[in-house]
Amino acid sequence: MHVLQRLQCQSGWCLGFCLAHLGRFAEKEILPGRYGIAIVGIARSVQPVAFSQRLLHTNRTSYDVKEAASPLESVLTIEEVGDNEFCASTPWTPYGQSVKHMFGGQAVGQALMAAGRTLRGEHAGKLVNSLHAYFLRAANLTSPITYKVDCIRDGKSYSVRQVSAIQDGCPFFTSTMSFHHYEESSPLYHQVDLPQDIPMPEDLLEPSEVVERYLNDASQARLCSHISVYPSRVIDFRDGDYPRDDTAKPDKNRKVLWMKLRQQLSKANPLLHQCAMAYLSDFLISRTAFRIEAHSTHLSPLRFASLDHGLWIHSPDALANDWLLYVLESPVAKAGRGLNTGRLYSRDGKLLASTAQEGAYRMQRL
Repeated sequence: MHVLQRLQCQSGWCLGFCLAHLGRFAEKEILPGRYGIAIVGIARSVQPVAFSQRLLHTNRTSYDVKEAASPLESVLTIEEVGDNEFCASTPWTPYGQSVKHMFGGQAVGQALMAAGRTLRGEHAGKLVNSLHAYFLRAANLTSPITYKVDCIRDGKSYSVRQVSAIQDGCPFFTSTMSFHHYEESSPLYHQVDLPQDIPMPEDLLEPSEVVERYLNDASQARLCSHISVYPSRVIDFRDGDYPRDDTAKPDKNRKVLWMKLRQQLSKANPLLHQCAMAYLSDFLISRTAFRIEAHSTHLSPLRFASLDHGLWIHSPDALANDWLLYVLESPVAKAGRGLNTGRLYSRDGKLLASTAQEGAYRMQRL
């Protein structure tokens, strides 16, 4: 199994480092790294410079054409095929060819699109205020998906929909969603403010710059860290772990990620923007729980799976076109499960959405 899966993005070649079977290159010793779980022992089999050059020239495998060029609107596209029934023919993953399963954020976004399209008549102006989803099993990237929507309730202020996603005759995802006619006035108004010490996207390295700065520094354990550089022609991002000022110390208890769509969405379609935010809300959140544990010497490589996903959208005017800040934390992990929470802010500090996701975490056999 390859140490590295090379992926292609708009600005050049980016890298995704995998915690996988390292074969003869590593002795499977896990130590804490600045940016995550560091695997050491590689230099004993391969000289540092030679190893870094190997990373530069291994696996020049491009995306599938459909994966490389799809704008987010295409990723979220569904077709109505029956009464409250929709079909999506293009399961997709932003993580490249090493991943064989559909990205959970696409299921959340498409299910929300399906539910929103069943709001008709006087209910058509409602927008989602919350959704609660369960990932029942992994979905493959080859078979089409059917979304079946049950209209549970249509009230004056709120509507509720239940969505089941089915692939090859088996449900793999289910979600309940609430839609609301947003109210102009409210007796309560407050939010958790944007943390003051958050770096702006201009203060963070681009993914290609992360590779350029750290790839040839084989003396650093972080070279082999399990960093997530997600190349995508759909999303531009800046990881808070990689400031331009290399002396800055990332907070191990908090993950910070700036995200922005590479292609602007029409402001005339608020449902599409909410689906885009639902899609984005699944990025990196499941990794937050073991971010803290990566600084503990007892941790071994993990395999993990998302169990559920919760999303609350607070602002009816939330748009996904500009930079969005994702602040991720994990308040607790035990009994083989970890809870991850997130807050999505606009660049000017407005809290747009909140998220929560529980994951199952088990030891990875090497």
